[in-house]
Amino acid sequence: MTFKEMIFKGLCDGTVKIISNPNDDCIACQIGEFWFYFIGSEDENLTPDEVYESYIKEQLTEMIYSTLQDMEKNEFDEVEYYKAFLEEKYACNKEKSDDMNMILWNELKKHRGHKVSIVSYGDWDNPEDVCLECEDCGEVVRDAEIYTLCAREDF
Repeated sequence: MTFKEMIFKGLCDGTVKIISNPNDDCIACQIGEFWFYFIGSEDENLTPDEVYESYIKEQLTEMIYSTLQDMEKNEFDEVEYYKAFLEEKYACNKEKSDDMNMILWNELKKHRGHKVSIVSYGDWDNPEDVCLECEDCGEVVRDAEIYTLCAREDF
């Protein structure tokens, strides 16, 4: 997995966080214990929720990755920490990832061939929750908070 892919995955699972930094409340990216600025001054006063409403994860990934590349060119040592942190989280967890895939498969396989719908609850334009529901069984197959949804490459 490339560094950029790990950043995207981290945005999806919360390992890479968009925060209002503790010093001046401006938007920053936190990886592990450290954070850095990555967004232009025109958006630095947004809240983390507003950032997620304004940018898709692919855009955020590109912005964060580009900032880290610039930091690396300017010999900021923190970049090595961010890389090592994400590599430890993702590169060393293949067995755990395989286990999670099997758990997901075991949940989903009983609904193969069924009619499954994506359902949102709350306001149509700003849903509170999104679920995957099996219409044949009447069962909620997967339930996800709106900001924790992550695209899976194998779906």
